[in-house]
Amino acid sequence: MESSNANDNHILGLTLGAYMVFGLYQIISSILQKSMLLLTYQLINFLSLIYFFRTLFLFFFCFTISIVLSVYILLWLWNNCNISFKCFFMKERKK
Repeated sequence: MESSNANDNHILGLTLGAYMVFGLYQIISSILQKSMLLLTYQLINFLSLIYFFRTLFLFFFCFTISIVLSVYILLWLWNNCNISFKCFFMKERKK
C-alpha cells in the first residue's frame, strides 16, 4: 500500500513539475513574443521614418535642382538669344 502511495506521489510530483515547467515556458514565451512584436513594431516605425525622410529629401532635392536648372536655362536664353527676344520682354515691362 505504501509503495502505491509513494508511486502516486511520484507521479503527482512529476505532473505538477511538468505543469510548472510548461507554465514557466508559456510565461517566458509570451514575454518574448510581446517583446519581439514590440521590437518589430519599433523597427517598422524606424524604417518607415527613414523612408519618409528619404522621400522628403529626394523631393526637395529634385525640386531644388529643377528650379536651379530652369533659372539657369532662362538666364542663358536671356543672354544668348537674339535682340528681338529681349525687346519682347522689354515691351512687356514698359506697358
